[in-house]
Order: sequence, then C-alpha cells, then structure tokens
Amino acid sequence: MQIEIFGVPMEFERKKIRTLRLTVRRDGSVRLSAPYGLPAAQIDRFVADKLDWIEKQQKRFRALPAPCEPSYTSGETLWVFGKPYRLLLEEKGNRYALSLDEESGTARLSARAGSTPEGRKRFVREWYRERLSAEIEALLPKWETRTGLSPACWQIKDMRTRWGTCNMRTRKLWFSLRLCERPTDALEYIILHELCHLRVPNHGRDFVALMDTHMPSWREVRARLNEELPRYDTTEKAEERT
Repeated sequence: MQIEIFGVPMEFERKKIRTLRLTVRRDGSVRLSAPYGLPAAQIDRFVADKLDWIEKQQKRFRALPAPCEPSYTSGETLWVFGKPYRLLLEEKGNRYALSLDEESGTARLSARAGSTPEGRKRFVREWYRERLSAEIEALLPKWETRTGLSPACWQIKDMRTRWGTCNMRTRKLWFSLRLCERPTDALEYIILHELCHLRVPNHGRDFVALMDTHMPSWREVRARLNEELPRYDTTEKAEERT
C-alpha cells in the first residue's frame, strides 16, 4: 500500500520479518517493510531518523546517468517472468539462441558474429513472444473456468502504454509482450482484468466487485506490476534496517 510519512511517499508492507527494512531504489522510490504488530509510533521514529539518509540516497541516484535502451549485450539484465538474469552475449556462428541458467541466474545469448542491437532485440522479442504465448495458453483456461467468461480469441502485441485491452464487440483480448518480463501473478491479474471486461466495460463498482471476488489481492499485484524494472544493475538500491 502507498503511504506518506513525514512528507515522504513510500510503499509500505507488513511482513513476517524481525526488523524494519527501508529501501531507496534507483528511481528514487522508497519502500518500507515492517514486522507484523510493530507499533506505528516506532515505525515513525525509525523513518524520522532516516530522513537525511533517504534524501542522500535519492540525490545520489539522481546523479547517475539515465538508463538507455537495452542493446542486449553482456552485463545487462534480462527479466523473465519476474526473475532477473545477468545477460552474457556470445557472438559466434550464424544463428541466434537464448538459454537460461536458473542456478547461476544468467541468460546466455548466442548471436551471429557482428550482430546489431536491433537484430538481437528482434530475436529476444520473438523469444519472449513464444514464452508468453505458452504461459497464457496454460493460465487462461484456469480463469475462464473460475469466471465463466471466455474470449473469442486473443493475441500478443508489443504495447508500450497498456498491459492488455479487450474489444467487447469482437470479444478479442490483447496482451502486452512486456508481460513476459513480469511475475506470473501479474500475468494472471491482467488475464482476469481483461476477462472481466467481457462482462463489465468500465472500471466502476461492478468491475471492482468482480475483481475482488476472483482475486482479492489484485490491488497489490497491480502495484508491483507497475514498478519499473532495473535494466542494468539489479543491486542499484540502498537499504537500511533496524
């Protein structure tokens, strides 16, 4: 949930942890995690003591160079269903290939010798499309059964400003290619969201009630979905604890 303490907006969550955790991300956003049952007064005192530290970290991150578009080369971060992989580029042979090593957290991209960033981007996008298509095919029947709603068809599109759309007239759903980067629960949220639009065209009370019925945690999932993903150094954040 989003709260504000001493004028600082932050994402707040109570968790099964023993200490307070305060994080400033590279984009300057602040996240605060607190143990269940910890009094609000103690949380406020902790944040008050860290106000100067928060400002210092935000200033430090603002001074860093702005991230540019990925070129799919070694050292970048490739996100696959919510998990970051350190990209390793190997330019050899005459074909593209991409494999994930779960144990080491690396993604090995083989590309043609002398490949261009645009060529690597096209390949990765098609690789994403295949993975996302398989995941949607696996998850959609689950939500069709739960809701009793089914589209006439669906398709994946490289949408930059939307996660999904629904055409009520044709009953066709569109899903953003970027969903392949996000956790599976985010994909399920978008599937449910667009299915619900087959019954309710707007985001009014009836739509919210339908979402609440089938996914009570959808607001939290939506908040995580809209967080910016680090593209280069996933360790670029500062953290303080009690």
